[in-house]
Amino acid sequence: TTVSHNGVSVRFYSTSAIANNVKKWTLAALDRFDNKLGAYPYDKLTVAMTPGGSGMESPGMTWISTTEPAANLAYLAVHEVAHQWFYGIVGNNQANAPFLDEGVADFLTRDALGSFRISRCANHALDKSVYRYSAKCYNEVVYVQSSTYINKYRNDVGDSKFWSGMGRFYRQNEFKIANTRLFWDTLDKASGYNSRPHADRFPSLYP
Repeated sequence: TTVSHNGVSVRFYSTSAIANNVKKWTLAALDRFDNKLGAYPYDKLTVAMTPGGSGMESPGMTWISTTEPAANLAYLAVHEVAHQWFYGIVGNNQANAPFLDEGVADFLTRDALGSFRISRCANHALDKSVYRYSAKCYNEVVYVQSSTYINKYRNDVGDSKFWSGMGRFYRQNEFKIANTRLFWDTLDKASGYNSRPHADRFPSLYP
């Protein structure tokens, strides 16, 4: 099934009917991130329903498992589209700095869905590599705690200044490799926020 959406050809592939939530939230996410961050730069987006896993992304394509419960489909559809911006457009070292792709994508997803929640693991530093988190708490720290931290920051500095900083970071780093310190420096410059409090959760970046 192909949908022409604001100049983007969105193609959905499945051996059975595409779940309504996948189509609805894929298109809604494209609109939201276009508006909040900056334009999706590709002329195509492909969404493939696959038998296994949960969700995965690459620039211009997302995969969503047909085995996922219906209740998870909105999150997966939005989260994988969020990755089109982080890391598909603004790149990063995903193994050494998962905050900048998974953490930011989780924030964008939960912000769009209004689904922020408390982490089920104790607070942990957010500046570590994927290899330094336990399997039990990786998602709860890198995804949930990162999105909670960004959301609190947004509430502290105000919506307007926050999204201004996010848009600036996106525009300045399109198709480049960025890093977490640059992310916070750009947002702090846009908001006038004192960077020192970041040291508590990003100790390697603010020694």
